[in-house]
Amino acid sequence: MACHILGTGIYKEEDVTPWIASIRAAIDRISENETRSWQAIISQDPARIDSGLIVLDETTSIGEMVFDAASRPYFELVNGSNLNSVTHAATFPIHVRGSSTGYSYESCMHEARKSLKLLCSLISLVTRQTWLLRYGPDTHMLADGTAIDGLFPMPEYSIYYPEEAKGLSRNFPVAPLVITKEIADSWSAVMTDKILREALHTYHEALLLFGHGHESYGLVALVGVVEHLGKDGLEGKHKFGDALKVALGPELAEEYQKMAYGLRSTTAHGGPLHANEVAFGRSELFELLADHKAQQFGEVKPVLQVASVRLLRKRLSLE
Repeated sequence: MACHILGTGIYKEEDVTPWIASIRAAIDRISENETRSWQAIISQDPARIDSGLIVLDETTSIGEMVFDAASRPYFELVNGSNLNSVTHAATFPIHVRGSSTGYSYESCMHEARKSLKLLCSLISLVTRQTWLLRYGPDTHMLADGTAIDGLFPMPEYSIYYPEEAKGLSRNFPVAPLVITKEIADSWSAVMTDKILREALHTYHEALLLFGHGHESYGLVALVGVVEHLGKDGLEGKHKFGDALKVALGPELAEEYQKMAYGLRSTTAHGGPLHANEVAFGRSELFELLADHKAQQFGEVKPVLQVASVRLLRKRLSLE
C-alpha cells in the first residue's frame, strides 16, 4: 500500500507524523473485525402476489440465519398507478435472525444486506414469487447497548391502514413454505459459487423489473441468467443456445434461441422496447390487430422464465 501526502511550503516532519499515525491506526482498525447479531423482516412483494399467500411452516434455518414465521398476516394498502387505485394486501412476513462480521457496524450491516438479498433471491426462485426485504437489518440492541429479548414486534396493520377496514374477515388461499434439507443445503453452493450468486441476483432483478412493468429489460436479465450459467461447464461457442438446450431440450431451444436473443440484443444495444411498455403496459386491441412485437414477446417471456428457473435449480441441485 502506498500513500502520498501533498502540502505547500517547507517540508516539516511534524506535519507528516500525525498523518502517518492516523493511517496506521486506520489500517489496524480494519484488521480488527467484529461480529454483530441482527434481525430483519422479509415477505412476498405485497403488490405482486400472483397465486396466494405463502407462510413459513415452522421455525427453520438456512446457513447461519434462523427464520421465524409471523403468527398472523400483516395488512397494508398498496397503491396502483391509477390515482384512484388502491388495494388491501396481506402477507405473512418472516423474521430472519443472523450475524455478520466486519470492521464496523456499517460494514456488518452491509454484509447482512448482501446475505438477505441472496436469501430473497433464493426463496423467490423456490416459490416463484417475488420476496423483498421489508425491514432492517438492524441490531437488536437498545440505544444504551442493552440486548432486546426475542423478536422485533410485528404489527398486524400498517400505520396507514384505515380503522374501518381492520377486523374484517378475509379468506385467502395460503400455501406453506417448507425449507427442505435440499434448499437449506443449497446455501453452501450459493456462498461458494460466484457464477451462481451472480445469476441468482440477476434472476431476482428480472422479477423486480417485470413487477414494475419493465418487461423488455426483464427479458434482458433472463437471457443474462441463461447465458451466464452457460459460460460455465459448456464447451460450445454459443453459450446461450447450449444452455437453452440443457433447460428446454433441443427442439424448443432451436425454436426460441434466435427469437429470444434477438429481442434481448435490440433492447440491450439500441433500447427498443418489445412488450406493451409503450402503452404503459396495457393493450386493449383485438388480438389480430395487436402489436406483433408484443405478441412475440409474450410468447418468449414465459419460455425464458422456465429456462432460467430450471438452470438455477440444476446448479443448486434442486432438480
